[in-house]
Amino acid sequence: MSIAYLKQRLNVSVERFSEPAQAQNKFARPHKLIKTLDIIERRFDDMENAQPIEEKIINSIKKLEKSGIDYLTKRDWKNLAWSLSKKLPHYEDKILFTFVGSKLINQFKNMQPALLKAVYFPLLYSYFAVEQYEINKRPNNWLELKNILSNNRSSLFQTTTRPKKWLTTLTDHPGTTISRPFQKVYS
Repeated sequence: MSIAYLKQRLNVSVERFSEPAQAQNKFARPHKLIKTLDIIERRFDDMENAQPIEEKIINSIKKLEKSGIDYLTKRDWKNLAWSLSKKLPHYEDKILFTFVGSKLINQFKNMQPALLKAVYFPLLYSYFAVEQYEINKRPNNWLELKNILSNNRSSLFQTTTRPKKWLTTLTDHPGTTISRPFQKVYS
């Protein structure tokens, strides 16, 4: 049962007993219920920010390969963003440095801002989860990921009502956090 479904059921129940214009006058607002709903929603967000297990990532990659991008959920996109930092069993390198990674980077580049907001933290994690020798092998995907993160940082900060600490740090220090040392790539 999703949070949106619970909110919808609450609204339907309130509308059933009164006219929508009169609902605010006849019923007391369920403050405790709304507060509990916010707490549950925050807990779901905390669980979603936790890094998913490889099985979920593999299932999302299979879903992408089988059905295409039209059938991916928000959670699938988060799993795919987390996958960029993983080296999965059937891949030689981390997903970021494979053909699948190239396709994903292109999808993230063209993603709508609302959905990109949901996957920004896993993308940021994937950006910092690579070693210098991996970047030296195939820098193009890593550079594209860097561009996605830097181009969308300010719009993400502006659209977020309560920015998290990591986002505030990124905004306060834009030159140092997303400009990791990039040695030996061009030498």
